[in-house]
Amino acid sequence: MSISLLRLVKKSFKAKTDLKGYKEFYDIYSRLGGNPSGVELPIKYKTKNNIAALVIVVIIIYAMMSGGSDSDSSSTHKLTKSDKTEMCKEYIGKLFGRSPSRMSGTDVSDTAYLVSYKRKSDNKYFSYACSIDDGKMVWAAHNTLGNGELGRWRFEDEVSYKTSGNKVRFTVEGKTVSISL
Repeated sequence: MSISLLRLVKKSFKAKTDLKGYKEFYDIYSRLGGNPSGVELPIKYKTKNNIAALVIVVIIIYAMMSGGSDSDSSSTHKLTKSDKTEMCKEYIGKLFGRSPSRMSGTDVSDTAYLVSYKRKSDNKYFSYACSIDDGKMVWAAHNTLGNGELGRWRFEDEVSYKTSGNKVRFTVEGKTVSISL
């Protein structure tokens, strides 16, 4: 019996078994001396090391979730709607090669802003929505069909921003933008 069990252990296989079959297998395994190489069994007893490792993992996950990237609240400067409007103008301007000083911007909510400009060469009007939330900015086209609706959010162009003192920094297409607030 023990020779055939050792042959099974040496072979690589996956099998399904019920709890009774598992208990029988585990009893045989225990009688044969425990831990042959290459066979992993579930943890049978809770040890202090297992509990300590679990506590550490929970603390790390909690720190990652709550330590977060909310640059607005951890900064010494609370971003105003006007600050965020300027950030959106700079962001859109860098994406489309336009001067933010020739753009107009307005807030729709605490996190949503509209930025627009008229191209000089043909007087064509462009409008974009910009969302600023949780340390990130993302844009969508606005009113391209003249119906006032948004296009899809362009997450491929999403950028993270950092605030430090009265400055905001972010990078768009390899160019770092720094705004004094």
